[in-house]
Amino acid sequence: MSLEECIHGLEPGLCDICTPRVIEEPVRAAARATKPSIARTSLRTPPAERGGARVAAAPPPARIDRGTQRLFHVTHIDNLPGIIADGLVPGAQPVVDLSSPVTRELRRETEVAGLPVAETVAFHVSPEATRWVELRSGADGATWSEAARATAPSDLVVLVSTIAAVDQGVEATVLTDGDAAGTTTRFAIGDEAQTTMLRRLRFEEDGLLGAEFLVPAVVPFSAIAVIGLANEPAKERLRAHLPAGRAPKVSVYPPWFQPAVD
Repeated sequence: MSLEECIHGLEPGLCDICTPRVIEEPVRAAARATKPSIARTSLRTPPAERGGARVAAAPPPARIDRGTQRLFHVTHIDNLPGIIADGLVPGAQPVVDLSSPVTRELRRETEVAGLPVAETVAFHVSPEATRWVELRSGADGATWSEAARATAPSDLVVLVSTIAAVDQGVEATVLTDGDAAGTTTRFAIGDEAQTTMLRRLRFEEDGLLGAEFLVPAVVPFSAIAVIGLANEPAKERLRAHLPAGRAPKVSVYPPWFQPAVD
């Protein structure tokens, strides 16, 4: 196995375990050793009082490569034939709809950049995203449909891509810091604004878990780099749908499909 190959089957650089992200720290010059100085005083002049303690300078902001940010789209395996044929289509009606009617309605009513959230393709920015953990842990709550609650984790797939791969030729992708239909959610449009938000979300504890990346255009199947599945039977089931020739890497990675531990 080469040094760049991931033991989990992911493309080089796409696995947070084999190739964890490293935040570069500024290089600091070694401090020059100096002899301690003794302040001279006289009987006539009192020693000068020392000033207040120095405040350490804030570290420079971490470098963020927006384009390499990994994205994760979760769907039912029965929805894959349509995705393979047509790509991820905004507003498409899936064969197995995991979202509840209430969720669909809220996302139709919420607009960002002049477009309903429901008319975008939504990605998580973490494989441990809050909604994804809810889904694989039983899909409790109003967010999920009855079909979602009847779905086993082994019937789900994770489509992995990057911002650079999905926003080619798209003018107004949107990064959110929470549920896109939430009343307090903030949105970032454009490279600079999204880079700033990504930096903040990575700094905050659990900051990435609620975030979404919205693409108001068809995401072609060719933009998917990896398809993650729960087990080998699911992998064999998937292979029957994959086209000949260029296809994403198929990886069995059980940790992505395990329910939350109380």
